[in-house]
Order: sequence, then C-alpha cells, then structure tokens
Amino acid sequence: MNAKSLIYASLLGITVGAACLTTPTVAADDGGTLSVAEHRVECWTGPHVEILYGYMQSRPLGAYSPTNLAGGQTPIEVYEKMDVGCKLVSGSTLSVSGFAVDPGRRWLTSVSCNGTTLSENTAARFSFINGIATWEWTAGFGLKSRVGHSVECIISHV
Repeated sequence: MNAKSLIYASLLGITVGAACLTTPTVAADDGGTLSVAEHRVECWTGPHVEILYGYMQSRPLGAYSPTNLAGGQTPIEVYEKMDVGCKLVSGSTLSVSGFAVDPGRRWLTSVSCNGTTLSENTAARFSFINGIATWEWTAGFGLKSRVGHSVECIISHV
C-alpha cells in the first residue's frame, strides 16, 4: 500500500469509527407542581374505600404542571393510595404517557415529591401498556397532609 492509500484508509477508519460511537444518554430533571387533591373509591368487596391523594388525569383528582417532560412525554398520574379495608397495597404511582415503544423501567431514575424521593430500583412494579409506562412503589410521598396544597416534584429520567 502506498502513502496515499494509507491516508485514505486511515481517514475511512476514523470516519467509520466515529459513526459507530454512541452518544451518551443525558439525564433530564423535569420539575413540576403537583396540586394535591383527594378522591375516594369504593371497594368492590364491601363498604370500604381506597383513598387517592395527588393527580390522576383520568379522574377528578388534582393537577400537574407543566404537562410535558423534556422528551415530550406527559405525566398522567402522580399519586399515592391508602387502603382502608380494600385489601389492596398502599403506595405511590407514577404513570407517563407518550412512548412509541417500551422505554423500560430504567428510563426513570427517580421521582421526588413533597421531599420524598422514590427511585427506579426500589419500584415494586413496572408496566408498559399502550404507550403508558407505570412505576409503582409500596412507599408513599406523604401527600395526605398536603391535600388542597401544591408540592414540588422532580421527575428524573434518561
């Protein structure tokens, strides 16, 4: 190989090598305001209730703003539930819509509300259905005492 061929081969290798590099994933911290409300849901098994505190887009429960995250997704549920005789698990839930494909549970780094941080690796359950990713924890944000008030939240994600 002559010197000119070596230069072209080196440049081609650099170009191909550069094209194969992956861009590191940068985390985003999306701050928001959660207007905490309370909603009671009757159990299907009797005169007991499940009490929800926080925000649910599908129910008359609170509000969350801004409505979009850095990647264009939308938080549609940020709440905690307290079981009062329904025999359900109490805890917190974060649901985010707007995904074309399953982002995986590790898309979320953590969610902090009312001074309490819940991380992805402590989530008891993750699910993805119809563009909506949901993380559930057995721990709460302490929202019961904040009904009628607003609390700051930070959703940290990739």
